[in-house]
Amino acid sequence: MLKVDPERIEVLVREMRMLVDGVRELERSLDFYQVRAPASDPVSTNVAQQSTVMIEHGRRYLADWRQHLVTAADALEAQGRGYVTADRNARA
Repeated sequence: MLKVDPERIEVLVREMRMLVDGVRELERSLDFYQVRAPASDPVSTNVAQQSTVMIEHGRRYLADWRQHLVTAADALEAQGRGYVTADRNARA
């Protein structure tokens, strides 16, 4: 269970959004990797194919992680707005 002080939600959301940007950057960096077989023998070809598959798996993992971080940051931001609204209503 994650417990967050309502006063820290804004900072936490900002830090999560920065993390999202970093993951996105890392995800995009994988676009530049292309593994080509150095020779046409079956071992070289297989290594190149498997490397390409692993790079794609890594890219998908990062994309999924990024989306989970976005969802979590959005949820925390909404919760923060709820705290502000409840506090404002309590003072009225």
